[in-house]
Amino acid sequence: MEKKHEQHTQVKIERFHLSVRLGAIFFPVEFGELVPILQDAGYLVRKDLTERIPDLPLGAKVVFGGAIAEKSDIGRTFRLEPDRGVIAIAGHDIEGILADFSSIEQSVEDRLNVKLEEKALFYEFIAEGTAATGKDPTKVIARLLEGHRLQSELSDILSFPVTNFGLRIVEQNRNVTDATWFDFRIEPLVPKPNTTYLINVIYRHPNRENVVKAAQSLSGTAEKLISAMEHEA
Repeated sequence: MEKKHEQHTQVKIERFHLSVRLGAIFFPVEFGELVPILQDAGYLVRKDLTERIPDLPLGAKVVFGGAIAEKSDIGRTFRLEPDRGVIAIAGHDIEGILADFSSIEQSVEDRLNVKLEEKALFYEFIAEGTAATGKDPTKVIARLLEGHRLQSELSDILSFPVTNFGLRIVEQNRNVTDATWFDFRIEPLVPKPNTTYLINVIYRHPNRENVVKAAQSLSGTAEKLISAMEHEA
């Protein structure tokens, strides 16, 4: 008897945004001090911003926001949101972003005597990706509600049969405004609903190491959650 081939889940993280939210009243790093740190890390700082450095008052804090530097060859961007106290790096390579973030944090501490981790309210990553298992996501997700009393009630209310098109799970007894938050959303990818899952993940925690570990294990976690869904369905 021929052995049935088991399809392996293929997870691809396509967007990854890692940030730290600082609790300091004033942004702790001056823009002019940050520029050489970013340049040494391989980032090209926007020319229109560096040209303004000589005009900044002595001791002026960062007032520029948005994408201020990038590694265009690998699609990685360094972002600031001074009004919210946020420092972030966005791209698609999780390990590369983690390494850059750590390197820049260490340089800020070594050169400017500012330890960002001590000033952090929380660290957070937001990730988006896809996964394919060989099964139809629309059928897998629909079966999670299939036969449930709620499905019948909703169908009666709307006067046509309904099903669910996605799954969203969060940590119990947490609010989305808390410094600790986990949010995993999965649904069929609209252009390829019968072959591919769309994954959106938010993970936030005051402890830096927790966020790093969660990011490093993200693909594996997604595989396990999808496997559990497919097993249940």
